[in-house]
Amino acid sequence: MHDRSFRRARRLAAAGCAVTLIVLTAVFLFSAQTGEASFQMSDKIGEIILDFAGIQVPPDKTPSEVPLFFAFTVRNCAHLFLYFLLGVAVSCLFLPLAPRKPHALLRAVLLAAALCLVCALLDELHQGFTGGRTPSLRDAAIDACGFLPAVLMCGGVMYRLRQNTRRFLQ
Repeated sequence: MHDRSFRRARRLAAAGCAVTLIVLTAVFLFSAQTGEASFQMSDKIGEIILDFAGIQVPPDKTPSEVPLFFAFTVRNCAHLFLYFLLGVAVSCLFLPLAPRKPHALLRAVLLAAALCLVCALLDELHQGFTGGRTPSLRDAAIDACGFLPAVLMCGGVMYRLRQNTRRFLQ
């Protein structure tokens, strides 16, 4: 029984590793865009969202010029979404392999959060070397708002699963 659960944990960790690499590749590619290309992509996404919501953009404006909508919603939701995915993927990488010892799960949660934070800071540093982009601690904080709930949620789920498994085996 234990061998089977360890194999399952290894498979989940391998899937977490694969998804982590995919998300980090997406983060790198988005970061590598110049400021102009990034704004153009955000405008296209903004147009799709505004069309879907039935909001008309005046003909002489772009979605980035629609007050408040573009500045917060489109660009920051992209940060939140990507880093939420990263948080889940990194959690799937570390949490299943955490030993069943006291505080081991907490250490795995902290390690997953720390790795996500390092990725967010390196992403901002990378933007500093890209034309028309500047690194921003504000963006890193928004990234943290994406990965922290994901890591904490995954940690809570893993804790509950371990509690239920322990009760079932007794």
